[in-house]
Amino acid sequence: MTSPLSAPDMIRGITIKQPWTACILAGAKTIENRPRLWPWRGWVLLHAGKSIDRPALRLPLVARTIRGRELTTGAVIGMARLVDCHQDPDGSPPCSEWAHPGAWHLVLEDVQELPLPVPAAGQLGPWKPTEDLLGCVFQQLPDFRPCPASYGGPVHKACAEDWIAANPTEARLGRFASDVQPKHRHDDHA
Repeated sequence: MTSPLSAPDMIRGITIKQPWTACILAGAKTIENRPRLWPWRGWVLLHAGKSIDRPALRLPLVARTIRGRELTTGAVIGMARLVDCHQDPDGSPPCSEWAHPGAWHLVLEDVQELPLPVPAAGQLGPWKPTEDLLGCVFQQLPDFRPCPASYGGPVHKACAEDWIAANPTEARLGRFASDVQPKHRHDDHA
């Protein structure tokens, strides 16, 4: 087991209005639209803001996605890993049906919903959570161990062992992120 995080340095919070947060937790919405580039990558607390985007509730895509879900507000209700931030090139199709044209798209993976909401204030932009808030969140996710490899650092021994146990074929073949990857030809597609 790894030592507890000095997490304000490794984790950020992101405040998102409902029903958009519920759409992310449902697994349907894998991007979050923002007006500016976010250079930061890693784990983010998903904080449901205090207000609800009422017009969004009437959108068929949203209504189907959140059917039967409670729209908790003013609390951290999940976590996700922010892996990319990009804009769609002009004239190209959007990267997702959830993408807003001209916005920066935060790409979220490994979404985990908390069993119980953790009340919190949140704020605009990426924010640093307090140790107390993180303690309340991590109590609900006893198996969560963010690995420094998520941030470009070395992997924990325990994380490597877990990965090997979960991916025995790849481990036996020696395919690791640090292995030299074959160069792909970019001229072989239509």
